This record gives sequence, structure tokens and C-alpha cells, in this order.
Amino acid sequence: MSTSGLSDANALAVVSMAIRRFCAEVGGMRFTRKLQVTGLFIPETFEGFHLEIVGSTNNDVDSDIAITSVGGSRITGTAMAAMLQVQIRAAIGTGTEDLTVTWSNFYFTIDAQDSTTIEISLPEANTTYLDATSSLFGGVADDVTAITGDFPEGCTVATALASGFRKLQAVGWGSISLREGRASVFINPVSSGTPAYYYVDNWSYLLLYPVPTKQEELTIVYDGQPPLSDTPATNTELPTEIPEEYQKGICNKVAEELLLGTHEPDLANRMRVDYNDCVRMYKLNNLNQNTDAQTRRNVYRPNITVEI
Repeated sequence: MSTSGLSDANALAVVSMAIRRFCAEVGGMRFTRKLQVTGLFIPETFEGFHLEIVGSTNNDVDSDIAITSVGGSRITGTAMAAMLQVQIRAAIGTGTEDLTVTWSNFYFTIDAQDSTTIEISLPEANTTYLDATSSLFGGVADDVTAITGDFPEGCTVATALASGFRKLQAVGWGSISLREGRASVFINPVSSGTPAYYYVDNWSYLLLYPVPTKQEELTIVYDGQPPLSDTPATNTELPTEIPEEYQKGICNKVAEELLLGTHEPDLANRMRVDYNDCVRMYKLNNLNQNTDAQTRRNVYRPNITVEI
């Protein structure tokens, strides 16, 4: 099928629209993925802790620390560490401070470089700040030059889902099949251990509970849209995730759009009917658990390269 006369961008837009439309109408393609978990936090400006550092060349401080200047978003542990470093250095305020905050293996470390004592405690202004010592450091702590906290109780271990995600079908942690949990369980996930439940939040993160403290094989089966290129190329091919048997429907949808653009509604209607038939066939085969083109006979193999 040629799209001669269309610009590269318009040709790609028509093909991408047809693919997205088909995936939406059939409920998405079936995918299996293995994912890596990471620690996540939702810091708020009214959360804080008290930090006292003594004997350091550049980092002495005795002050309550607000954990963020801008709250309300879910961020990674690495981003949380960078935010804490900014907040603590601002409280020190000497202009020469070299204190660092890092996130590794689900723990925060505050390094004052050369102090004689460093202590994390509850905020003194407890009418201003909600105590964040447990949620970030697992409780109060003290040491000489650096503090590595315990597992943070406010940490939600999760993984970002693909942009085309529509619906989860199954989640596994190692050999364990997880069940969907209630949203209330994940508000303040204090318990850590082997996950038994999962939940998908509004930021499209897959959350786990109890919170794992190490990496394990996380496998998900989900329905979604295959990845599509946003940049025009010499040839745009249909994603391999769409079984070949149903690729004719994509061609029909593209043809319908092109025929409508050339004011040929009768031919466009014929293409629409063929496209709808393809959608119904996919849904029927999906109910019968038989959408894999390789298991069916008389597979349609169109030349669907779009020349742009």
C-alpha cells in the first residue's frame, strides 16, 4: 500500500492512529514483561526531621529540615536523596557545604564528611512538621561522620508500567502469584517482606505489598498498546506484537482514512466494514484464548510497509 502524496508526518500519523484505534477497540495486545522494582516516595512540604551535625569543617547544623520544597508527586529514592541533599545544604547555608545524601539498596545515607557526631531525631517544631524519621530513615539514628538509615517505612517499592498499559492480567514475584490489594493497604506500607499483593496507582506505577527489600524476578502479563515510533522513517512497519492474521484490519483502517480524504465514502465504508470484521474476529478469538496467528491456518500476510 502506498501513501504517495502524503507528507512523512501525515502518513505516520495515519498509520499510528490506525494501530492505536485497533488496539483500543480489541482491548490491547497481550504482553509478558520482566520488570525491576525501585523505591518510591511521596514527600510533602510539612514533613521533616531534626538534624544535628557537630565538628564538621563545612557542614555543622542544628535545625529542623523540611524534606522537600515541592510535594505531592511520587518520586524515586534517588530523586528523594537529591532533594534531601538540597534541603539540608540550604539549612547549613554556609556556601561551602559539601554534605551528601545518597540512596542505595533501599537505604538513605547522610555523609557529613568529617564531623565528630551526626544525629537524626524527631523535629522540634512538631506543630509545624510531621515526623519523617521513620518514613525516611526507619527511625532516629546517630553516628560519627555518616548515618545510613534502616529501611524507610514510607518507601513503596514499585515499578513503572509501559506507556501503552491498559489492564493487568497477572503479576508474579519469583514463583509467587500476587493478588490485587485494596488501595488503603498502600497508603502507608509499613510492613516489609515477601510481596503478596499489588496495586496500580494513578501515576501508572505497580506497587507491591509487603514491601520487598531486595530485587526478585517480577513478571507481569498485561494488555496494552505496542510501542510506536513518533519519528517518521523511510519505512513504517506494523508492530510485530500484532498477530499477522489481524494486520489486514490495520490496512483496512488506513485505507478508510485515505479514501475519506479523497472523498470516496462508498469505498471507505467497505474498508470500515472489513476493519470491524477484523476487530470482531480478534475479540471472538480472544474469548476462546486463540489470538496467536501462529496457531491458526490460512494466515494473512499482507505487505504492510508504508512508503513515505
